[in-house]
Order: sequence, then C-alpha cells, then structure tokens
Amino acid sequence: MKVNAKQLHDAARKLKPWTQRRATIPVLETIRLKVGKGILELAATDLDTSATIDVDETDNYSGDAWGVCVEARTLVATLGKLKGAGSVELTGAKGELWIEAGKRTVKLKGLEEEDFPQLAEVEGWETELEAGALVEAIGRVGYAVSKEQSRFALQAFYLESAGDGSWSRLVGTDGHRMAWADLPCAGPESPVLVHQGWVKVPRLGLAGPGTLRLSESHAAYRQGGVEVTGRLVEGTFPDYQRVISRDHPHWAEATAKDWISALKWGGSMSGKGVVEVRSNGDGLAVLARDPDRGESREQIEAQTEGEWSVRLNAAYLVEAIGALAPVERVRIRVTDENTQVGIEAETGQSILMPCLI
Repeated sequence: MKVNAKQLHDAARKLKPWTQRRATIPVLETIRLKVGKGILELAATDLDTSATIDVDETDNYSGDAWGVCVEARTLVATLGKLKGAGSVELTGAKGELWIEAGKRTVKLKGLEEEDFPQLAEVEGWETELEAGALVEAIGRVGYAVSKEQSRFALQAFYLESAGDGSWSRLVGTDGHRMAWADLPCAGPESPVLVHQGWVKVPRLGLAGPGTLRLSESHAAYRQGGVEVTGRLVEGTFPDYQRVISRDHPHWAEATAKDWISALKWGGSMSGKGVVEVRSNGDGLAVLARDPDRGESREQIEAQTEGEWSVRLNAAYLVEAIGALAPVERVRIRVTDENTQVGIEAETGQSILMPCLI
C-alpha cells in the first residue's frame, strides 16, 4: 500500500503518547498498522485508553489485508527520516514491516497483529459534539484530575448532564484543586467517570464535527478518521457543587502574565513551593519565606477589594491560570485564609484550596 509519508509520520507521532513506556506487556509499546478494504488504520492503546487514526492510501490498494505491530519510538523515528520522500510503500507480514521510499528499503521487526489487544466497540448513547469544544474543555480541566494511583474515582473526568439537559459539564479534581468546563451538547442520563488518559486528546489536533458515544464500560469520541476510547472508572465522585463557594467578599485582578511571573519567582524562593498572596493598603503582593533560602516580596499592579491574606501552592495556581489561556486578565476571589480560592477569567473558572501551614 502506498501512502503519503508525511501524513503517515504525523499519525504515528500523534499515537505515540497513547502507548506505554517500558510496558510489562511488550505489545503496549507498539503501534498497530492494519490494512483492510483499502484503508490503513494506525492504533495504539495502554488498555485504559486507545486511539486510532485512518491514513488515506494513494494507489487504490486492492491487495490482501495485513497487520503488524511496531515499537512506537522506532516507527516514529524511522518515518521521521522518510517524511520528505513524498510517499512510501508499506508491506506487512509475520510481525515485520517493510517500508520502501524511493531507492531505500527498511525492514522493521515487530509483533504479530494477533498480539494486539481487542479495542472496545462503543455502542449506546451518543450526541454530536464539535471537536474544538471537547479539546478546549479537556484543556481547561485536565490539569486538575488526580494523578494518584490510589484515588480511582478522582483519576477521571466527571461528565454529567447539566441545566435542562441540553448541555453538559466536565469536571476534574485531585482534592486540592478543581476545574470545570461546560460542553455545548446533551449530557448522559447518568453521570460517568471517563479515564484520565483522555487528557491526551488535545494532542491529536482534532477539528470539526464529531460524535461522543457511551456504552456500559467505555466512552468514545470520533471525528473524521480519528477515534479515541476511554474506560469508564467505577467509584463515587465528590459532590463538587458543595465545594464551589458563591460568596467571596474579597478579590484581586491582575494580568495573567504578572500573576505567573510573580508566582513562579515566589515558588522558586520557597522550599515547599508555598507563597502568600496579600492585599492591603499597599496593593497586592506575593511573598515567599524559607528558613534556609531567605524571603522575597513582589508587588503586582492590580485592582483589589478588601484586606486579606492567603497561602497557596504557587505551582498549582500557575497551572490554573495557564489552563485559562489565552486570556489577558485573571481574578482570584477570597473569603478568608481557610476557605477555597476562586480563580476566574472570561474563558473559565476553577478553585484552589489554601495551604494551612
């Protein structure tokens, strides 16, 4: 089968993050190339999530179906050297892949197609959803999803129907911070927890209309020739609505650039990465103290309301502000030093728990 070399390399490069590194099951380190009915499909999975990409063939292929699994890093590196060739000829059999590009022929050793896990076929509830809206929502929420292996219900995106059911909401939290984003599509009848591996979806470069589907065990999203699936996680998600404070009497607003600059500097001066954000008659300041390193204070040009002080994890607040990009100004809302802080901009909002030390 003859395919465009650059398109093939781009597809393999996008799938590489969906494989496992140093996997105990070798096939999880591979990308499967499968030819059938004139279609070349590339697939990768880590068992919790998977992604497939269809690559257009260029020679009206009508030969036999074949498949082979090739180690992802090797395949991406090899195709990267051949992407300027225009097109490449592919042949696979018995765990080997032959790539012909002009006068150059490469044989890559891999695994049999039969070794590759069976990918989930997701059938059931579905709704139309623009890829851009899903990608943006995951970008706004993904940083807050827990990465701790022991907190299964928090290692997932919480998806629920919202309002009158005509729109839905995506939520993520690790217990220290929480972010949410609304989706312009109908929500499922019952809330679901989609495995946090979907944080990789924005890397696929999706754009255009697509379909979100749910079965009893998996979620899937398809846009054009790309499909991603994710295992549904079992567990009870916290009642996030109870955590959202709607009455913050104090606030401070500054440019996102000034916030991030001051927080990064303060975080680097604090051994534990904790800074104090203080508003008083002198304006807004970010302070850091460390018994071994010393201390720092940086004034920020800002609009403020009230006199207050709160201690926050600087890196967490930088991540929260970064997830709101692109945005000019960011406001944080404060009740007191013991209550969660609201972070908001015209592009979204989130909350962050204070450091009580």
